[in-house]
Formats: sequence, structure tokens, C-alpha cells
Amino acid sequence: MFFPGFILGYLIYGTMHYAIHAWNPPFKWMKPLWRNHHLHHYKDHDRGFGVSSSIWDHVFGTFFIGVDEDKEKAQELMFEKKQK
Repeated sequence: MFFPGFILGYLIYGTMHYAIHAWNPPFKWMKPLWRNHHLHHYKDHDRGFGVSSSIWDHVFGTFFIGVDEDKEKAQELMFEKKQK
């Protein structure tokens, strides 16, 4: 039971990580998750570890609170769309 659960969890993590770098949040309630992950990449690598959930960032105090997101830097983290 452990191995299939681990694989499923990793697939969810990988899918969410790709989605955060490929698209804007599809739902308004997902915006803090996107913001937290973007801040992790360019502001502080020791905070904002949650990709598919921010629960553990809240539990361990690593969630970004009161930090403004730099829209330009967040845009640089997005995958570039290929032009035809």
C-alpha cells in the first residue's frame, strides 16, 4: 500500500508543480498556493515548500505572510509558450 500511495502522491506533486509554472491559477482559491511557490523560487528558498498543498508550510511556519509578490519575477518563472 505504501508504494502506490507514494507514487500517486508524487504524481500529484509533479502535476501541480508543472501547473504552477505553466498556467495562471485556474481558481481564485489557488492563488495563494501559486504565490507561495513563486516566492519560494525567487525570494527565500527556506520557505514556501508546499506545491500541492500549503498545509505543512502553515504547520512548520514556512508560509510567506506579509510578503509582496513581484509580478515580473513570477512571470519569469513561467514556462515560455512556443510561437508558431
